[in-house]
Order: sequence, then C-alpha cells, then structure tokens
Amino acid sequence: FILAIGMAVGSLMVALSAAFMGQDGRALVALGVSGGLSWYSFKALPRTLACSNFYMFLISVAYLDLSGPLAYFYTGRHGCIQDAPHFSYSYYLAVS
Repeated sequence: FILAIGMAVGSLMVALSAAFMGQDGRALVALGVSGGLSWYSFKALPRTLACSNFYMFLISVAYLDLSGPLAYFYTGRHGCIQDAPHFSYSYYLAVS
C-alpha cells in the first residue's frame, strides 16, 4: 500500500515539476522519482516481481519510436529530401 501511495505522490511531483520547473529540474525530479520508486519496489515486492517490474520500466524508457520521422522520409517531396522514395500519402497509408 505504501508503494502505491509513493507512486501517486511521485506522479504528482513529476506533474508539478513539468508545470513549474525548467528542463534540468524536470529531469532531476523524474530521475529521483524513478530511482526512488525502483529502489522501494525492491524493498516492498518479492524479488521476482520487482525484477520484472524494473525490466518493464527499462524497456519502456529505452523504447524509441521512429514512425513519425520515417513517415516524413517516405512521403517527402523531391525538393525536400533528395534520396527519399517519394511515395504518395495514399500509397504510404495503404502499404503501411
């Protein structure tokens, strides 16, 4: 139960830092809250559950979504990108 309260307080801290702090402050708060919650999850949860929770956290942090930039690359006009395939947008939506 304490871990759930910590998650709620941590999310509130991250939201308030996003509203009232600069980029460095937001990063420090996010790192502090993430580190603290990860540490406390190893204290409060069984080791197997804490390890799987930490693994899912690391996977979600490391995920890199390139669908937006690739869409601009595939559908870019001749004057915009030289070596792009220059698909029409309707063709790109039909194939992808």
